[in-house]
Amino acid sequence: MLRISLATIAIYFSNILGFSQSAPDTSAYQNRKLKFEEVNFFSSYYKQDGNNSAVTGGIGTEKLSDFATNIDLKFSRYDAHKRK
Repeated sequence: MLRISLATIAIYFSNILGFSQSAPDTSAYQNRKLKFEEVNFFSSYYKQDGNNSAVTGGIGTEKLSDFATNIDLKFSRYDAHKRK
């Protein structure tokens, strides 16, 4: 009987401790905006035409065209000590 009572008390206190956490204090939080610094556009084009295949021993045509574009955006922000 004593073991059941101790187990019941332990479950009761674990439930109380689990739900007794308070909400975090958000009064010190300051929203900092991101600053847009630069944008970079990248594009590349690769063309292969002719007897360039190593698999076939250089015999036959392995036509290949590759075109790729990328956009790189850079954002920054300052921390509380005015560091970038």
